[in-house]
Amino acid sequence: MKKFLIFLILSALVLFFAGCSEEHGEPVVSEDEINSGVSEEPSEQEKTPEEIAEACGYMSFKEITAAGYYPDWMQPHTIIIYDENGIPEIAEGGELLPENLVGRPEFEAMPFLQFSEEMKIEPNTKAEYDLHGFIRNIYHLWPDGNYNLDYPPEEHVDPKTFMTFEEITSFGCYPVWMKPNTVIVYDENGNPEIIEGGVLTEEDCAKDEMYSEIGFIELNDKTYRIKPNTKVEYFKDGFIQNIYFRWPDGSYNLSPLSQTENAKITYYATIEDWENKSGETVVLSEYQCHSVFWIFDGMNLLPESTSKPMDFPRYEITFTYVGTEHCIYVDSNNVFTFTMLGSGNYVSTFDEDHFSKFEELFNKAK
Repeated sequence: MKKFLIFLILSALVLFFAGCSEEHGEPVVSEDEINSGVSEEPSEQEKTPEEIAEACGYMSFKEITAAGYYPDWMQPHTIIIYDENGIPEIAEGGELLPENLVGRPEFEAMPFLQFSEEMKIEPNTKAEYDLHGFIRNIYHLWPDGNYNLDYPPEEHVDPKTFMTFEEITSFGCYPVWMKPNTVIVYDENGNPEIIEGGVLTEEDCAKDEMYSEIGFIELNDKTYRIKPNTKVEYFKDGFIQNIYFRWPDGSYNLSPLSQTENAKITYYATIEDWENKSGETVVLSEYQCHSVFWIFDGMNLLPESTSKPMDFPRYEITFTYVGTEHCIYVDSNNVFTFTMLGSGNYVSTFDEDHFSKFEELFNKAK
């Protein structure tokens, strides 16, 4: 349900921008601008499709698929079929190309890719796109060969009927209930090992109706599908609490790994440091690279004016994501982006203190 709420919100934005484009029509040029013959910035019509694509943070179908996500945008009415291995085949429509971005202001404010659990590619699915080319629904293949919004039902499974630990995990799901304060670690193959606590017996569950009322297995929510290298913790009442992902340093974190590499942070205390390129640079470790990505992934960024100056001190953050280099500047008041979040745009961060987040990450990496 959360996935389709996101679709509805972003679809509304598509319609808003489409209406704005029709209402505004051709841009008005003042007499002074005509006489001067000088334009401060090339208009949308004067920019090449490649320049617009760079400014929007465009990602190709191949890049988005390599990252393991469904594209947010394709050609209108596109249909993509993903096989049992998650490999896509475009059945109708096609990939969104840079030349398709001309005259479409919504791309500057809306992502080409949502880095969220709900948008990760799943095998045996079908993605459909609306008349604007924005993703509309993701369907799951059922045994009868039809595609449905719900996951396919497992034969002879009643979620409210007691199931053993072995039965639940055989369906590829985390148990909803375990003994109080249980901890389970799943290895690189998704095989479980109970570190603390234990499994519930049918006799345990017969003592309280809450088990059968809530159910023992969740088949239609992929949050509960077993993922390799994870750790699951349970509340003191035995209900599932958190799912953690194992990072390269051996720690477990709520955020899964991103495909972020080669991250560096440079600190410039003054404008003189900036002009002389004499800032202090630290290279982040492998798991710190992922911290960089998840900070920005949670920003909810929207492009703003490019005329606002950057302040000092500031941090320059560079990193590679899915083979593409990105550069972002952060001071105490602003975030300025290149490539990833709208190249060359100052962006609103809703007054979050991202400067302190990178200050802490910088100091840890020193």
